[in-house]
Amino acid sequence: MKNTLLVALMLVSAPVFADGDKNYVLPKVYVAECGSCHVAYPGELLPKESWKAINSKLKNHFGSDATLDEKTLLEINKYLMNTNTYRKAEGTKDNRITSARWFIKEHREANAPAKTNFANCMACHTQSETGNYSLAGYKGHR
Repeated sequence: MKNTLLVALMLVSAPVFADGDKNYVLPKVYVAECGSCHVAYPGELLPKESWKAINSKLKNHFGSDATLDEKTLLEINKYLMNTNTYRKAEGTKDNRITSARWFIKEHREANAPAKTNFANCMACHTQSETGNYSLAGYKGHR
């Protein structure tokens, strides 16, 4: 009973991202700050070294100023440094999830159109704002 209550409280407190049968619980501050401009990608999708590189250059975060106050940055870094890297995740030269081999392979296998803007998850994953990347939430799934 205690475990059920704990799980229910966790689900209410933060968004959950699904990857097959795995769920990602994201801290509210991470979703509020990072998710205000793009999908708040689960920390597991890049190795810690990539997150360190990304968060050390927030003044020029992929062309935008995403500077955070020190307390907020520490809280976000705590989350990112304490997550377990997804088994397929690897670093990329540009530290972009969309450049990772596993990401490219999975989207090629899904027959994504060649001109797809992969930063816009909602274009195909219609429920991605709620963390649902399953086939049931995929635009082309029948």
